[in-house]
Amino acid sequence: MRRVAALLLLAILLVPFLPPARAQPAKWTFMVYLDADNNLEAVGIDDFLEMASVGSTADVRIVVQMDRSPLGPPDGSRAYGDWTTARRYLIAKDMTPDAAPIVDMGEVNMGDPQTLIDFVTWGITAFPADHYFLVLWDHGIGWQGVVIDGSDYLTTQEAAEELGIKESAIRNYLSVGRFTTYKFKTLTLLDINEVREWKQKRTSR
Repeated sequence: MRRVAALLLLAILLVPFLPPARAQPAKWTFMVYLDADNNLEAVGIDDFLEMASVGSTADVRIVVQMDRSPLGPPDGSRAYGDWTTARRYLIAKDMTPDAAPIVDMGEVNMGDPQTLIDFVTWGITAFPADHYFLVLWDHGIGWQGVVIDGSDYLTTQEAAEELGIKESAIRNYLSVGRFTTYKFKTLTLLDINEVREWKQKRTSR
């Protein structure tokens, strides 16, 4: 009896260290890296609700890491529980941001490239699919970088290095909208005039 009790206790203690459960493979997994820890919080909530108006299906899954702001109105929002940490969700039909998350990560720096790679690794591991689509959601500063969290932000070089993509390739992805906030109500990730200017400088060398 003592041996059985000891094994049960060991199993309970090991639960937090087990890898995330893997869902059945889907056709697409959309991974939304949603940094609303700034004056875009209310817009981030709107986009969360917009994604939830459709929700995930067996073929298409939408996973989100959302970081909220401690700011109140007018720059922030107190809606839906007013939590201020970073949470991960599998977006379900009609879900709201005060729903129980898959995990509450506490306070994180969304401008740290390791935070991004941790999210992508988790998304691919827990929700395998034939295809993946990554959305970097936040303020953007042209081709120089995205996802501003306090005084830190992801440069295109950091994102490229962490995701194993060459810097020139990720800039090309950005310019044609492969990493995009298309259909999300946020500031444009990349200004088309800056893309043209940057390309002209590169070709004139």
